[in-house]
Amino acid sequence: MRVKLLVVLGVWMVLSSCDENLVLDRNLAMPNREWHWKQQARFEAEITDTTSWYSLSVNTRITDAYPYRNMWVLWQGISPSGDTSRARIELMLFEDDGKPLGKGSGSVLEYRLPGIPRMDFSEAGTWTFTLEQNMRVNTLPGVLDIGMALEKSGEKF
Repeated sequence: MRVKLLVVLGVWMVLSSCDENLVLDRNLAMPNREWHWKQQARFEAEITDTTSWYSLSVNTRITDAYPYRNMWVLWQGISPSGDTSRARIELMLFEDDGKPLGKGSGSVLEYRLPGIPRMDFSEAGTWTFTLEQNMRVNTLPGVLDIGMALEKSGEKF
């Protein structure tokens, strides 16, 4: 009886943790714990539903070696037919008093921050996305990972 209950509970937990609206959630490790402005983080996602709005979040993990309160990134989306969209996004990482807005313990902080709240994909197929750091320095120290999440956020019609 206990074994059956544990199996049912385990299956329920796995199934309930799946998010059918999540289209992409991927992070890339940055070499040498830093992000150079020439390093593009590149992602692909298959967009099948063109009747929904989507929201984009930017993921990052930083260490206490990261010296700034925020991070500017350039986002680019390329449609299956080659059309390009761009946006410059500011990620606020710390409050004015220095308190981190991310989660973590020790010297590593993890963030999932809103980037573009309402995106429209009018073309189905494989979309390519890139993220580039867009700060006033060539290399950002203390950046472990950079990534993005894309999820459906409601019907357009």
